Amino acid sequence: MTLKQNPFYILGVSMTDNKRKILDAADDKMLIVEENIVEEAKNALLDSRKRLDAELAWFPFFNHDKNDELILAIDSDFSNSNSLVKMMEYDEVNFQLVMMQNRHFEKLKLPYLFGDDSLILSINFEKYADPDNECFFSLYSRIKNIRHNAGFPEISKEELLTHLDNR
Repeated sequence: MTLKQNPFYILGVSMTDNKRKILDAADDKMLIVEENIVEEAKNALLDSRKRLDAELAWFPFFNHDKNDELILAIDSDFSNSNSLVKMMEYDEVNFQLVMMQNRHFEKLKLPYLFGDDSLILSINFEKYADPDNECFFSLYSRIKNIRHNAGFPEISKEELLTHLDNR
């Protein structure tokens, strides 16, 4: 799922929004976005399993006061970014993953670094898929708290692991 296909992006809601806000946002979006796209996005956020896919493809640690910056970054050409930091929060790892998926290889300034970037990204992502790692616990706790505050069902550690493995 690309960032622009993510139900949170389509409906313009955050992970902390409750069912009522999601339904209201879906009603508002029906006026400007195709009905089937809005329905799929709404249903994905209201279904616990599909919601987890959307949560992991989105940014659970992101400061939603900066949505405009995120949208600008999504719309930007990611092909000129070659360097990754060695230690990343899940949102950074996820954002870098999206960047790699959207790169135009013919435009890369230093294409030989792509392999290095891919290795660093995979090492960082694996930390979140290891239930014995603090990174996994941090991500699990964050999603669990967000869901609790938004009034959605809790997920198990096993569900999170399965979704991370699939991702």
